[in-house]
Order: sequence, then structure tokens, then C-alpha cells
Amino acid sequence: ADTLQELHRRRHTLAICTNGDLLYARAVLGKFGLLGLFQAIQAHADAGRSKPQMVRTLLEEFQPNQAWVVGDRVHDFEAARATGCRLAAVAYGFAEDWRDTSADVVLHRFADLLCLPSEAVPADRPHPAA
Repeated sequence: ADTLQELHRRRHTLAICTNGDLLYARAVLGKFGLLGLFQAIQAHADAGRSKPQMVRTLLEEFQPNQAWVVGDRVHDFEAARATGCRLAAVAYGFAEDWRDTSADVVLHRFADLLCLPSEAVPADRPHPAA
């Protein structure tokens, strides 16, 4: 919770793209008092859209100068690459897909999110809205 609250305090736009159900995601976030920290939640189970489609929707809505996809599964990695986002692969938790990716950053603790660079998207990557 502290990490998410600090990111929110720093005025980062926080959003979730989940393969799960929107009501479930909202319920879990609400139970832990985190729902208000997120500006948007996209759920595959409700809309039937792929991770890249969900990320694109968020990029169009928020028009960030830079965006990170943080994830632990190959679908997250594909979404980052398909949308021109930077990728922070998660090395904790259940999945070990991060071992097979060329992530920009590998996070070993949740609090490592606070250390992600906030410079502009590298020039060799197309802007997501292009």
C-alpha cells in the first residue's frame, strides 16, 4: 500500500489491466483501501479485449508522455511492446515469465516501482498514440 500511495502522491497516473473480472478487481482494491489510487481499471473478462487493446485505450485516454507496463506474464510483455510502452518485468510472485523477456527493468520487490526512471520514451520507440 505504501508504494502505491507514494506513486499516487507523486502524481503518477495508476491504472490496471487485468485478465480477470472488473468487479473482483474493484472488490480486492476496495478491501485494502486502494481503489481510490487508481484512475482506471480495464478488465479482459468484462470487455473481451486483449492486453494491448486495454493498454492502448488507457494511453488514448490519459495521453502520457511516458508509460510503463508492469507485469509478470508474457501477455503483459506483449502489451508493452505492442504499444510502445516501457516494460518493468516482475521477478516476485508466482510467474517466472520475466526470465524470458527483454524487459527495460526487472523489479525484485514491489517497492522498486518507486525507482523507475521517469524520463521520456526513448526515441527508438514509436509514441503509443502515433
